[in-house]
Amino acid sequence: MTARIILMLKDDLRIKILMLLLVNDTLSFRSIAKKLRVGYKRLDRYLNSMARNGLVEIMKVKISEERIYTVYSLEVNFREYLAKIIENIQCVSPLMDANNIIHEY
Repeated sequence: MTARIILMLKDDLRIKILMLLLVNDTLSFRSIAKKLRVGYKRLDRYLNSMARNGLVEIMKVKISEERIYTVYSLEVNFREYLAKIIENIQCVSPLMDANNIIHEY
């Protein structure tokens, strides 16, 4: 899992997506795009890549007969893994406040 995570954390946007999903549980594509001010193509590519690598889950939610929303969340095991990493940041560097890292997103 560690190698996949390292590959997924190539740039700030991927990190921001993961942190946003860590804090918010599930979000729609539109919500993520709006909060991060990112274009459709780039966000779609990143979310699908993270889903293929087991970091993000894509779920369909049926709102009505005509409406189905796609929502995104962190994969359960990865959520726990990421939370532990953030917790360890605080242990390694007491000057860094993990809560501030999380709440930026």
